Amino acid sequence: MTKIEDMTLEEKVDELLKYQKRIHHIAIIRAVFSILIFLILVVLPILGFYYMADYLRETIGLSLTDVGETLKRVKSITEINGLDGLKNLLQ
Repeated sequence: MTKIEDMTLEEKVDELLKYQKRIHHIAIIRAVFSILIFLILVVLPILGFYYMADYLRETIGLSLTDVGETLKRVKSITEINGLDGLKNLLQ
């Protein structure tokens, strides 16, 4: 590459266009990379959790709503007499 001072106006414009084209390609690569990172770090874990919850619900019979209801019942038992109710709930 020659010095900028020695280049004609057309050569300078050509160099600028080449530079802009390279920058455009780099921007496209960065966008694709950002989309892939988003898919890997955000979408895949959400889908994985959904399929894991579905698998647990079908194979074990474990439902997240059942777990939530059980935790609410356990929190509502505050008296010592309520331990018998907890034992009955867990059996």
